[in-house]
Amino acid sequence: NQRALLLYHAKYNKRERELRNRLRIAAKAIAEIAGRCDTILSAADNKWTRRLFLLEAHAAGHYWSAIAALVPPALGFPGRRHRGAGDPVNVLLNYGYWLLGLRVWRALELARLQPYLGVLHSSRKGGPGLVFDAIEPFRQPLVDRPVLAMIGRRTRIVIRKDGRLSVASRKRAQVAFDNVLRRRVRCTARHELTREIQLGATNLRAALEDQQPLHAYRMPW
Repeated sequence: NQRALLLYHAKYNKRERELRNRLRIAAKAIAEIAGRCDTILSAADNKWTRRLFLLEAHAAGHYWSAIAALVPPALGFPGRRHRGAGDPVNVLLNYGYWLLGLRVWRALELARLQPYLGVLHSSRKGGPGLVFDAIEPFRQPLVDRPVLAMIGRRTRIVIRKDGRLSVASRKRAQVAFDNVLRRRVRCTARHELTREIQLGATNLRAALEDQQPLHAYRMPW
């Protein structure tokens, strides 16, 4: 879905050609990295998790570098930051991922899955490993995309001295995230995107029980 979001923004002719090319090049690099995952998963050793995370980090480097090119310099986006972030983009992303994590957690429980028993992400440090696993397909369509839309609309975002969003900014962000969740899934009018989170948890349970590949949600572009 990182690739899909970059290609989504690269298709607009109003953007400078150099920027569109940069987005496409990053999307291609991410696709090539994803193509190497099958080789890792078929390796006959127990180091595949570490290798997958190394590939994930490599892909993330391409992705966030490209995203930075979409952010106006005035917002001071330093690249992806988690704790201690003070720029509007990272604070919005962190808030959005937190809200999304709550929804994913609830979906896992409804699917009778244990949020702390991760498949790829370890729960050794007390973290909800399975939440971190299940949230991945939804980061770009449900958080990154609306954050970039807010930036494009020049939505007023105020960061308090403690590094958190102001009350008014949280409300604006909440509305933006909720609007995306209420969108209909493309090619069908049967359910909204918010339903995809529950379907993702249900599909994850089925894949674990049947030991079959998981077909996660893919963002259209």
